[in-house]
Amino acid sequence: MTTRDRDNEKRSMYSLDPAKDKENIEHNIAHSIEEQVRGLDDAAVQAAVKDKYEELLGKAKVRQHIPTLTEGVVRGNFRHQKLEKKKQ
Repeated sequence: MTTRDRDNEKRSMYSLDPAKDKENIEHNIAHSIEEQVRGLDDAAVQAAVKDKYEELLGKAKVRQHIPTLTEGVVRGNFRHQKLEKKKQ
């Protein structure tokens, strides 16, 4: 997949309805995180994305930001975990 295709995929991902299209959005978020933070377990990333997305979806008044928030929080958590492992 080219950079242009990835950019288009990301743009279209965030124009979807966060409640109706959550499965597709969750998949795209997990894929993006796996590309940015190498060496992660796919199942763990998918589970973390699903959990955080559901949590935010249940609390949000403005839903359009849920995908962005989910990706940022989950990616940050995995990066933090990797740093902690390196320190040990």
